[in-house]
Amino acid sequence: MYKNIGKKIKGLAITIAAIETLLSVIAGVAMIIETEEFVWLVLVLGAPIVAWIFSWLLYGFGEIIDKLTTIEENTRKEQIKSEEYENYEQEKIEAEQGDWDGNYSAEGENAEDENNDRPDYAEPKQYMCPTCNSVINEGDNFCTICGQKIDWN
Repeated sequence: MYKNIGKKIKGLAITIAAIETLLSVIAGVAMIIETEEFVWLVLVLGAPIVAWIFSWLLYGFGEIIDKLTTIEENTRKEQIKSEEYENYEQEKIEAEQGDWDGNYSAEGENAEDENNDRPDYAEPKQYMCPTCNSVINEGDNFCTICGQKIDWN
């Protein structure tokens, strides 16, 4: 019932304006036929103006509701993205702390460099974020600049 209420209010405003204008013109024509006073002029000219002002205000109210609904939806999406990104960052920090305790002993390929603190890793492939066009590494779940969730499927 309340889905798309802004659009329903705007449609109602247009309908009311059309009906009020039509009825005022019909009533004005009827008064022209029955009387010779200028009351019909008020009905034919004044009532459509009042109907237009009323429908304009009602339409504006419907537009405000549409905009607020859009803002609310976007805010909810941003909150979800933000929460997902914060969770991802926390998991990433925990994973880095868990994987790397600083006690790496150089062996194999890195044996010749005794000052080497960390193992050499292959550079990940880099891609562009679809939202902000910043560089992201393959396998990242979120863009580090804008927080956009990356779907690799």
